[in-house]
Amino acid sequence: MGTIIRTFEIPITKIGENIISNFVLPAGAKAIKRIAVCISPEIPTITDIGYFGVAAAPNIPLANAYIDTNLARQVILGNTSSFSVTANAGEFVYYALPTRLGVRYFRYGVITGGFSLENTIPITDILTGITENYYIYKSNNANLGTLTVQVSDTFLIQFNFNFL
Repeated sequence: MGTIIRTFEIPITKIGENIISNFVLPAGAKAIKRIAVCISPEIPTITDIGYFGVAAAPNIPLANAYIDTNLARQVILGNTSSFSVTANAGEFVYYALPTRLGVRYFRYGVITGGFSLENTIPITDILTGITENYYIYKSNNANLGTLTVQVSDTFLIQFNFNFL
């Protein structure tokens, strides 16, 4: 019998979770010769989660339950990320990330900045059960319409040169 390769995906939904799986040998196979496990270093830890969305201010309760249920979740990959939202009349844009990832700078359209650090609060992630402090940023203006926001750990600035 030749080599039989089977691929299995085993989802891990909580840090520290133990997974037990049973494998059935294919017909004619006598033993499992080798099991390879691949964990990509490019996949972020499950705790690198940020949140973004819009809400009317100052009525938004900057608390765990509101953020975890009303703002979108985003896995933060490396030092930069982006998100798209539509902020209608009276709505501000919010962005939250773990304080251990450091401060962030924002850019949308031709605007560099436009967000202020509103608060620092503890958030318990509903998937991991881990509680940690989050920076909560809020756009300086409401009613920004549809926009894509670039977020970085370095100050974002764009230079345009016109050569004569």
